[in-house]
Amino acid sequence: MFNKTNVMEFFDNYERALKSWKFTADRVYNIDETGESPVVHTPNIVAQTGTKQVGVRGTMITVCMIINSVSNTVPTVVILPRARLHDSLMLGVPPGSMGLVNSPHSSWITGPVFLKILECVKKHTRSSKEDHIILLMDNHESHCTLVSILYAR
Repeated sequence: MFNKTNVMEFFDNYERALKSWKFTADRVYNIDETGESPVVHTPNIVAQTGTKQVGVRGTMITVCMIINSVSNTVPTVVILPRARLHDSLMLGVPPGSMGLVNSPHSSWITGPVFLKILECVKKHTRSSKEDHIILLMDNHESHCTLVSILYAR
C-alpha cells in the first residue's frame, strides 16, 4: 500500500493532528517490531552443490522498539515463543526490557500481546487523556484490534 496517494493521506492526517493537538517532538513516538534469530554463530554446514537454501535457523523472537526524535525510548519489548516467561530468558537484553510470551510455538505479536505493549507505552510516556502522545506504527493486524484502538483512545 506504499503509493503516492497513501503517503500524501498519511502526511495530511499527521499534519492535522500535530496542529490540532500542538504536539512537541517529545510526544511523538514511533513503534516497530522485527523478527530476530537468537542463533548468532552458524556452525560449518555441509551441503550438496547447487542447494539454494542452506542454513541454521533458530526459533525466531520478536523485538519491539519504541522511540521518538529526541531519543526518548520506551524499554525494549521482547516476545518469546514460550508458555511462561522465566527470568533466565531475559539475560543479556537491554536494562529495563519487558519480556512477553505469545505461545510455546510463536513469538508473533497478537492483539492481546500488543495491548500489553500499549500499556507499557502508556506507563513509560506518562500519557493520559490530558497529556496525549502520537504513536506512529504500521497497520499490522495486531495493531488494528478493537480492544487496542479503544485503549489507545
